[in-house]
Amino acid sequence: MNFSLFKSLLFLFLGLGISNVYAQLSQSEVPSWVITPDSKPIVPDLEDISDGYYFESCEYQVNVQSKTRFYRDVKVVFDNAGTESAGQININFNPEYQKVIFHELAVIRNGNRINKLDIKQVKQLSLEDDLTRSIYNGMKSAYFIIDDLRKDDKIISSYSIQGFNSVFQNKFSDSYYLQSYEPIGRVYGRYIIPNHRTVKFKTYRNAPNPVVTDIGSDKVYTWDVTGTEKASYSFNTPSWYTNVDYIECSEYTNWQEVSDWIANINPILPINPNSSLGKYVDKLWKEAKGNTNAFLDVATKFVQNDIRYMGVEVGEYSHRANNPEKVFQQRYGDCKDKSVLLASMLQSKGIQAYLVLANTTVDTGLGDRLPSPLHFNHMIVETNIDGRSQIIDPTISNQGGDIKDRYLPYYGQVLSTSRPKELLGLSKVANRKIKIVETYKMEAGYKAQLLVETIYEGGSADEIRNYFKSTAKNQIQKSYLDYYTRLYPKTEKKENLRFEDNVAHNVFKVFESYSISELGTLDKDSGNRILPLYGNQVNNYIPEIEGSHLGPISLSYPMDINHVIKIVNADGSSLDFPVDNMFKERTAYSYGKHVMTNQDTLNIAYQFSIHSSYIDEKDVDAFKQDFVDRDDYLYNAFFIAENGTLEGADFFGSPSWLSYLIVILTIIITLTFIIKYYHRTSPKYLVFPQRIEYDARMNGWTVFLGFSLVASTIKLLYFFFSDHSLLVESVWIAHKYLNINGLYYSGLIVFEIFANTVLVILFIYTLVLYFNKRDIFPQTVLFVLILNLSFILLDTTFAYLLMPTQVSAQEVIPDILRNLIFTFVWGSYVLKSENIKNVFVNTYSGENEEIRDMNNIEWENISDIK
Repeated sequence: MNFSLFKSLLFLFLGLGISNVYAQLSQSEVPSWVITPDSKPIVPDLEDISDGYYFESCEYQVNVQSKTRFYRDVKVVFDNAGTESAGQININFNPEYQKVIFHELAVIRNGNRINKLDIKQVKQLSLEDDLTRSIYNGMKSAYFIIDDLRKDDKIISSYSIQGFNSVFQNKFSDSYYLQSYEPIGRVYGRYIIPNHRTVKFKTYRNAPNPVVTDIGSDKVYTWDVTGTEKASYSFNTPSWYTNVDYIECSEYTNWQEVSDWIANINPILPINPNSSLGKYVDKLWKEAKGNTNAFLDVATKFVQNDIRYMGVEVGEYSHRANNPEKVFQQRYGDCKDKSVLLASMLQSKGIQAYLVLANTTVDTGLGDRLPSPLHFNHMIVETNIDGRSQIIDPTISNQGGDIKDRYLPYYGQVLSTSRPKELLGLSKVANRKIKIVETYKMEAGYKAQLLVETIYEGGSADEIRNYFKSTAKNQIQKSYLDYYTRLYPKTEKKENLRFEDNVAHNVFKVFESYSISELGTLDKDSGNRILPLYGNQVNNYIPEIEGSHLGPISLSYPMDINHVIKIVNADGSSLDFPVDNMFKERTAYSYGKHVMTNQDTLNIAYQFSIHSSYIDEKDVDAFKQDFVDRDDYLYNAFFIAENGTLEGADFFGSPSWLSYLIVILTIIITLTFIIKYYHRTSPKYLVFPQRIEYDARMNGWTVFLGFSLVASTIKLLYFFFSDHSLLVESVWIAHKYLNINGLYYSGLIVFEIFANTVLVILFIYTLVLYFNKRDIFPQTVLFVLILNLSFILLDTTFAYLLMPTQVSAQEVIPDILRNLIFTFVWGSYVLKSENIKNVFVNTYSGENEEIRDMNNIEWENISDIK
C-alpha cells in the first residue's frame, strides 16, 4: 500500500460521486456550526513517520441537514523530504452535485502566519481512476501546490464539500477512520444529525463510543482521539479485513430498506413489444423454441457478449441504470445497465428475475455491518425457473457450459430483491480448475522435447477464453514461449501454439510444443548436470506473506490446480525411484505431492485446492509452517546423464563412502565397548534389593515388551537403510541448495548417522540380552530407551536451530510424544515389575545365580560332613 496515498485519503475523505464540467470553487469563512476541538494533539514518535511530515490533527465534521462535509488538517514538516508530499493539496469532488468551499490555507513559520490561499491558483483536473475498468464517472480534483515550503513549517488547511448525491433519496450513510498506518497527533470526528432523522452509528475494532450531546434541534456525535498509534499492515490480507479503528453510520434501519431503494431507482419495466428491443427479444424467444432455460441461455449470452462493458456513471447514474431500450441501442453499459436489461428481457417472457447487489472485494463480514448501499459496488441478476433459483453475472463475457452450471464468482453475501429482508449467502462451488501436464522427452546431449497440455475448466475456462479472444495470437504465443525461455534459455518453439475450446462443456485446452537444446545446469561440486524442476503453476496460487504477517491471508477462491511433470528416459530404460506421497488437508486449502515411476517415466504431481477466500487468522501459523519455505514442497532436482537418462532424484546420487565409513567406525566402536567392557559386567545401576524364587516364565506384559523391542528394532533398521538421504554423496552438498551453514549442517549429518547407527546396534543388543534373560537387561533397556529419546530431542533441536523452515512442528511433535510415552510406559514397567526381577537373573556365565548359590551351599555341607 502507498502510505502517502493513505494520508491523502484521510485528507480528502468523501463519498461516491459523479461530475459536471461546470464545477464551482469558492471561498468563505469557516461555517458557524464547525467547532474547534479542545483536546491537545500529541506529538507522535518521528521514528514511525516515513514521509518527512506528519498529521498533527485531522478533523472531519458533517452537517447532515446542510449536506456539508468539513475538513481541517494540520501537517507538520519536520524534514526537507516532507515538503514534496505535504505541499500538494488534492480535493476530489463531484461537480455534478458538489462544490468545494475553501476556508483557509496557511503556513505557520517561526510563529508567523503566512496566508497561502489564492483560489485563482487552484487547478481543476479530471480524475478518471476507473477508466481502466471502462467506467467514466467525471470525477474532478481541485489541485494546488503550496510554494515556498520549508522544514519545520506547519500547514493549516480547511475546506468544505457541499452536496450529497440525490440518488440516495435523502438517506445518509458514511464511514470515518480514526486511525492510520502512521501515527496522528489527533483525530476528530463530529456528526450533526437533526433530531427528526434516525442515524445509527457503529464502532469497529477498538474505536471508542461517541460522546453524544443535544444542541437545539440536533443531536451531535463526537469522537476526539489523541495520540493514535499507527496501525500495522500486512501484504496479502483480504480487502475486507482492516486492523484500523473506524466508525460507520447509516440511516437505513435494515436491509429491506436498501433493497426497496435499489428496486425503486431501478424498476424492471415492461418492454414495448413493438420497440426494437421487444422485437429482438421475440426473435431470441423463437430461437429458443419457447423453452425458458434455452431462452435464459441465449438472452444471457447476448447481454454478456454483445453489450460491451462500458459505463458513464454521471450524477444519479452512479447507481441508477439507463433505460434498457437505450442500452440495447447503444450496445454498451455497466453492471447496472446490463443487469436491468437482462432482467427486463427475462420478465418479458414470464421468467422471474430480480436485481442482486454484490461486492466484488468484500465477501466476508458484510452481515456484521450497518445496512447501507455503500457496501455494494456491483449488480447481478437472480432468476427463478420452475422453482430453481440461479444467480448470473451479466458482466462476464464468453462464458461456456450449460446455463444451469454457469460459473459465478464467489461474492460472499449478496442482497437480492427476491429476498430483501436479509443478506443471501452464496454457496461455495469449486468450479474453477486448471490442470497442467508438462512432458519432458529426454534426448542425448542434454536435450529434450517439451510437450505441454493445459486444461481449463469452469471459471478458468471463461477467463482463458476471454484472454484468447481479446489478445493477439502472436502476443499469446510469445508470452507462452517467454515463460519457458526464462526457465531454459535455449528453448525454441517446435510447433505453433494451438487450442481446443469445448464451449458446451466449458473446457478449454492449450497445447504447446518446444525443443530444448540445453537442459539443466552443471553442478561444480559433484561434476554432474542437474535438472531443477519447480511447481511454478501451483506456486502462483500460494500467497507470499511476511514473517510478521498479521491478520488473515487472502486466497484466490475458488481454485483447484494440478501440475504434473513427467520425465521420460531417452533410451526407454526403466526408472526405480522411491515413491513419495504427501497430502495435507487444511480448513482453507489442501495440498499434496506424489512422486512415482512408471517404467521409463518419472511422474511428479502437485495438487493445490482452495476451499475458502481466506485463511483465518488462527490458521496463519499452520500456513507458515506449510509454505514459508515452499521449496521443500515445490522444488525437485535430478541428475541427468549425457545419454538422456535420469541418474537420481532429489540429489539421489551414488552411495557416499564417507557416510558408510562413519557407519562402520560407529559399529566397530560400539561393539568394542559392548563386548570388551559391558557385556561381562553385573548390574550396577539397577540392582534389585532382594531375590525371590527364580521363575523362568515370562508373563504377558514381559512378552509384550519383547514384541515392542523387536518392532522398534525393525522400524529403526527399515528407516535407516530404506531412507537413503543420509547415505548418498549429495547429502554432503545439500546445504548449498538449502542455503544454510555448511559446517553446522555437516555436523548435524554426522550426528544423525552416528546416532542412528548406535541405536540400531543397541536395540539389537538389548534383544540379545532379553532372549538370554541376562541380569543386565533391565538397566540396559532403560538406558537405551532414555538414549533413544535424548537423541530424538537433540536431533530435533539442532535441526530446528539450523533449518527452522524445514522442521515442521506438526510432524516432529507427534513423534516426540510417541517416543516419550513409549519410554515412560516401558521404563516404569521395568522398574516396578516383579516378573522382570524374577526372570532376568542370568549372569555372564549363563548360570542362574540362585541355583549357583544353592550348589555352593550343598558342596559346603558335604565338606562339613567329611
